[in-house]
Amino acid sequence: MKTQRDKIVSFLQTVLRSSASIDRLQDHDNLVQAGYIDSLAMLEIVAFLEAEFAIDFSESGVNPVDLESIDAMLALIARSHSHTSKH
Repeated sequence: MKTQRDKIVSFLQTVLRSSASIDRLQDHDNLVQAGYIDSLAMLEIVAFLEAEFAIDFSESGVNPVDLESIDAMLALIARSHSHTSKH
């Protein structure tokens, strides 16, 4: 069974810039600053997180900081799921 991280990494492989290599990507790397993704990929990541992890950005909006690294996305997922489980 794929972990949340595995799902994110698999998805990122589909939106990486052609010159980027996922092999060098560290979980804490800033995806935009390191040149892994562009602004269009950010939109695709938002759609992926909504579909795959049931994150609702309509209430909170999209904070680019939450999407800047694998670690940030995992933290967003954890916050989102802990928030929804309290209701």
